[in-house]
Amino acid sequence: MPLRRSNQLSHRPKTKLFYHFLLNYKIIMFSTLFQLFKTIFISSFSASSYPQLLQKNKISVWKYFHFFNFLSTLIFTIPIFWQLNQFNPQNFINQTNQIFPDELQITLKSQHLEINQNLPYSIQYEHQNIIVFENENKLQNPKHIPQYKSPIVISQSTLYLVDLHTKNYQSIPLPKLKEILTINQNYLNQTFEQFLNSSFYHLRLYIIIPSLVIFFFFYLITTIGRYILLIFYSTILYLFIKIFYKKNPIIQQNFDLSTTTRLSIYSLTPIIIASDIPGIYLHTPIPGYLKLSAFMVWSLLCLSYFDSDQSD
Repeated sequence: MPLRRSNQLSHRPKTKLFYHFLLNYKIIMFSTLFQLFKTIFISSFSASSYPQLLQKNKISVWKYFHFFNFLSTLIFTIPIFWQLNQFNPQNFINQTNQIFPDELQITLKSQHLEINQNLPYSIQYEHQNIIVFENENKLQNPKHIPQYKSPIVISQSTLYLVDLHTKNYQSIPLPKLKEILTINQNYLNQTFEQFLNSSFYHLRLYIIIPSLVIFFFFYLITTIGRYILLIFYSTILYLFIKIFYKKNPIIQQNFDLSTTTRLSIYSLTPIIIASDIPGIYLHTPIPGYLKLSAFMVWSLLCLSYFDSDQSD
């Protein structure tokens, strides 16, 4: 019995150590997040605090840059996530079953498509063509393709995506299949039934996976765009400092290209908040020259505080 008790006691310090580690990790994580959000607020509203911001090491500045990109990307993609969340697979299945004709059977072998109906044949939704099947020979002339007034036109070997407004179209060869694929109402019913019984449906992966892919794509594009913007803006600011602050030894001495880049990272924060984020939701993009002008005015205001701070 004493041995058992000692074994039980020996596990307690390990458990306490684990909980202590988790507690410290949470404290550090929330403290870091608090500091990052605080930096966003200071960068946007307190030009007088920029001398203190520039005292941070380079790693902290670049962490902030990527965190701000992550946060702004999340804000950009919220409307897309909301629309994806509204998607109801059951309604989509019901509409597809109503649209797809019972008598139609599509057979796809290698890159050749056939249907069991006379051509041309159209699938309609609300009295409008959404898919038209037509003979390959009649689609040789590109002018004929938009005349079908359908966003999708399919021949024996090619799929055409048509812009009904501009009358332009894109041709896509049909896929090469090793086996014969037959699409009819029974095939659709079996496919939909398998989907509804799968974990992909029950775990809502049809929303989660596209959301993650979209977010990653937007984050990548946003980060690349911000890097290009940062290089352009910081170069202009650096040249401006070297040309117009020649008689100011404090600014000339302390602002090399690296420091100017760090200043630009913080100065871009209010510009992005005031222009890009409202532009996404209100669909009113602000011209680039106005954003550059606002960036320069804000950066020079921050420089004036840095100058006075160093003088003191």
